[in-house]
Amino acid sequence: MKIGSIAENIYNRTVKKELSFVNDKCADFRRNCAFFDADIQGKNIIITNTRSSSLSMMNCTLSIISSLNELIIQGAEPVGLNINLLMSEKYSEEKMRKILASIEEVLDKADAKVLSFHGENASYIKEPVLTCSAIGYKKKNTMAVAKPGNDIVMIGTAGYAGASILAIKERENLLKRLPADYIDGAVVKPDGLIVKDEAALAIKSDDACIYHVSEGGVYATLWNMASESRVGLDIYIKKIPIKQETVEICNYLDLNPYELMSEGSLLVSLTDGQKLVDSLLEKGIKSAIIGKVTDSNDKVIINEDERKFITKPCPDELFKYI
Repeated sequence: MKIGSIAENIYNRTVKKELSFVNDKCADFRRNCAFFDADIQGKNIIITNTRSSSLSMMNCTLSIISSLNELIIQGAEPVGLNINLLMSEKYSEEKMRKILASIEEVLDKADAKVLSFHGENASYIKEPVLTCSAIGYKKKNTMAVAKPGNDIVMIGTAGYAGASILAIKERENLLKRLPADYIDGAVVKPDGLIVKDEAALAIKSDDACIYHVSEGGVYATLWNMASESRVGLDIYIKKIPIKQETVEICNYLDLNPYELMSEGSLLVSLTDGQKLVDSLLEKGIKSAIIGKVTDSNDKVIINEDERKFITKPCPDELFKYI
């Protein structure tokens, strides 16, 4: 199998057949969420989301960020996280302390706490591996879908988190071509990837279908949005926001920024995209309408006179360097 998350066809033909899920929504490949009927403080739904990450401190923290962002875009209030951290036997307490401090910054931004923590040193671990499950609740189980005619708004920029990781990990390599201050400009603090403020504005639109742009980047997220809603897309590539630092880093490393992890960014399908763009701008948050939802099954990227189709998600470009 290819590196990264297992492919959807493998998930459907093997995982869903071999495991017994509580309900169909628990088995949702694209959302990585479990939904349970409950009655806690007048709320009806518990949502959990589990992810793993490893390598650098920021990449280790990304599992926390991704889990919390999935809760946030669902309109859920975070209850807490269960965290499991595996480390090399050579890993010092001080290094663990730094990881935990970085995690706490992220939790503080999301107004979340830890429910449980387990740490373990193992001889078979080379780099720290963090697995977490974030738990939250919401008042009702309503999830909008993308509908033909809707605008597609992107909040944030393509390749945002991936470029930051590469700027740190490949710094010496990048310095052969790019100035140090330019590389440093691509680095973002982990807590800067929490989408709490952005999602709060998007959720105000009752018909907003929201995805956070995680593994596989913009193209993978667009594919998932369209596939889940059974619609097509017309996306104008030149309208997709992207930082020049990301462009330069990807050009040098021969990577596609639109297939690069973009945690900290959102894709939103809704009726009035311009209204959302204007409300975000009032809060100092940049966004752009990048296309439309169509009534076909074609997921199209448009670059002037050129049209190409978005294919099934490929492994994230980041995996070529980690």
